[in-house]
Amino acid sequence: MENINYKTILFGGDYNPEQWLFNPDITERDLELMKQANVNVATIGIFSWGLIEKEEGVYDFSFLDMIMDKLAQNNIGAILATPSAAMPNWLAKKYPDVLRTDENNIKKQQPMRSDYCPTSPIYREKVRAVNTKLAERYANHPALTMWHISNEYYGGCHCARCADTFREYLKKRYDNNLDMLNQKLWTAFWSNTYSSWDEIDPPTPSGRSYKSGLYLEWKRFVTDITIDFFNNEAEVLRRKTPNIPITTNFHGDLSDIDYWRFKDYVDVISWDIYPKWHSRDDSATSDEAAFIYDICRSMKISPFLIMENTPGAISSPFINKAKAPGMNELSALHAVAHGANMIGFFQWRKSLGGFEKMHGAVIDHSGRADTRIYKEVQKLGHKLSELADICETNVNSDTAVIYDWECRWTLDNIYGYNGSDKKYKEVCLKHCSYFYKHGISVDVINQMCDFSKYKIVIAPMLYLCHGETIDRLKDFVSNGGTLVSTYISGICDDYDLCYYGGFPGGDLKELFGIWAEETYVLNENETQTVKANEKTYSAIDFYESIHTNTAHAIAEYDSGYLINTPAATENDYGKGKAFYIGFRDDGSFIGALYDKITQNISKYTLPNGIRISKRSNNKDTYIFIQNFNEHETTVSLPNNYAESDTSDSKQKIFLSAYETTIIKKRSKTDERI
Repeated sequence: MENINYKTILFGGDYNPEQWLFNPDITERDLELMKQANVNVATIGIFSWGLIEKEEGVYDFSFLDMIMDKLAQNNIGAILATPSAAMPNWLAKKYPDVLRTDENNIKKQQPMRSDYCPTSPIYREKVRAVNTKLAERYANHPALTMWHISNEYYGGCHCARCADTFREYLKKRYDNNLDMLNQKLWTAFWSNTYSSWDEIDPPTPSGRSYKSGLYLEWKRFVTDITIDFFNNEAEVLRRKTPNIPITTNFHGDLSDIDYWRFKDYVDVISWDIYPKWHSRDDSATSDEAAFIYDICRSMKISPFLIMENTPGAISSPFINKAKAPGMNELSALHAVAHGANMIGFFQWRKSLGGFEKMHGAVIDHSGRADTRIYKEVQKLGHKLSELADICETNVNSDTAVIYDWECRWTLDNIYGYNGSDKKYKEVCLKHCSYFYKHGISVDVINQMCDFSKYKIVIAPMLYLCHGETIDRLKDFVSNGGTLVSTYISGICDDYDLCYYGGFPGGDLKELFGIWAEETYVLNENETQTVKANEKTYSAIDFYESIHTNTAHAIAEYDSGYLINTPAATENDYGKGKAFYIGFRDDGSFIGALYDKITQNISKYTLPNGIRISKRSNNKDTYIFIQNFNEHETTVSLPNNYAESDTSDSKQKIFLSAYETTIIKKRSKTDERI
């Protein structure tokens, strides 16, 4: 199912009425408060299996019947979850085989959340059974709006059955050819050669093969088996409710699952996101959130859903402050500006007990409706209801930044360079931040996406680079595109084998017109100076010695034994250009470079803390101007910009702390749009 028709922005969040069955008045009060806040969807049933099936094969849907009926009566849609993320206690006690085994080969003793084995036949059977009952019972219910499968998938299981399944995966991947596997995984190193498939075990922290190519295959397998588990759930829902869209909530920036491989199995992308507002400069936090939003949108080049965010503080080991006044609306509209067609909160009403009893909620322990948070959510609900037309728009980008899960996995798990966190995500985000600061929309894609639709493609630290990717990058640049890449790119192929013949590997040397000889590591407080256009920059963490072939230097090292040698290069290739940055900087150098290569792209000069984003179709363009400062800020606008609710043209607007102004223009009526 594709092209979900949104008539309005979905607004609501996780609702757990099963925790309040002892007091029916609370449910009635919740529904009334939802209506007052213009809530139009509620996610229910995520953790309800223990009530639905209190004993094996005995189902009781009375509480779900009640809440589904009440939601329908109040014109609130139900995003109905399958309950597989949290099994009933009886299931774990009767069938301990369903419990997950961790990477240290320790089996879970009691189920918490997502502590199941994804290959367990018993667990799959029990999940399909309860899902079948749900689908049959609510297929034609007027409240049913969407299926929400499981919850925040993560990680793998190391039990004997999963190990066997992993071996079968490898047999298929390597055409049942053990010699091929040994060659591709370079097992001759340290006498790791396998003489039978049974010798292969999933990598563990205590295993000597933990850092080898086997780790990459294991991460791929975990993604595949998670998708297979998802499909086991989804099949019955698609068959019995073919017109109801299906999603599952991706989570944060976890690296356990390659969401790009998952995207084709859901009808719409949804994400749970919890930015750490007010823990630092909020515009930096907004960029980190935008990075996730742009991944969500780019997966299907389509609007996405924020299934969970918090209206207040979250319960977490790290410090997470409550949102300041105005931040709820600002952060929600920020997601909408980047392509969200839903804003959901976790949770509607705060639990009295359990792990998340201190987690932020729309309705606090007081149960009052005159709290700051409820009034802010109420205001937001009315604001979003006025933006229904925006659902028919999307974000259009000429620029893309590559953030690739497989690249992250391999970078995170190699010995070499600095031996610790290579900060891959942070580096990709730093490149995106330039564009966010200048109001330029960005798609965040993986390396297997289509590059041809973009003018600029940026590939920071593309350590693992498929041979197919190299071919498509060459085509992209040859046809007039601009490519930017950096140090530690083109090192390994898709088996995590280093390219023979030097770096960047394969035809990337031809594309960039260089070869990189060595990568140097800098200590935490150590820098290497770089000069370009009579300005001095500082290299941090990494820098490379570069030899030019057809490229010419656009920056040189200004100290040390690499003095006066290339630090960054530019190469003409076909109709386009390929830039290679041989060092990590604080953003100053890449900022100067992007000033140059974006001269023909519409962009803004913005005060600190101001972000501009746009959504459009062939009819209208919505321009979001947002202030992430805790103080009033003045923003200068191009001529003939008019606010959406007035015909007045304004040269300047004054944004109070955490305020958003939305300007609506006819598309293509202003060259700056």
